[in-house]
Amino acid sequence: MRDMGKTAIVSCQVSFYPLYTKECIAPVKEVVGIIEKSTGVSSSVNEMSTIIRGERGAVMGVLEDIQREMEEKGIRYTMVMTLSNTCGCTVS
Repeated sequence: MRDMGKTAIVSCQVSFYPLYTKECIAPVKEVVGIIEKSTGVSSSVNEMSTIIRGERGAVMGVLEDIQREMEEKGIRYTMVMTLSNTCGCTVS
């Protein structure tokens, strides 16, 4: 049974790969911008991926924002995500 008093904190590693384009950098920078402007999450960017941490709903909302905005712009992509409720998460 789920304890309704605790907030689910998750950590998500995201790698975004634009497809069918010679210009890869601009869409990746757009995705990083979407993540950085999101409220309720923290993030850290490295050369290979971005780590997003926060409440489960906020993190999933960021992933949905990325999907929606890239699809609205007609950008075809593959996005690889690893989601954890342990790695990089503070459990109280």
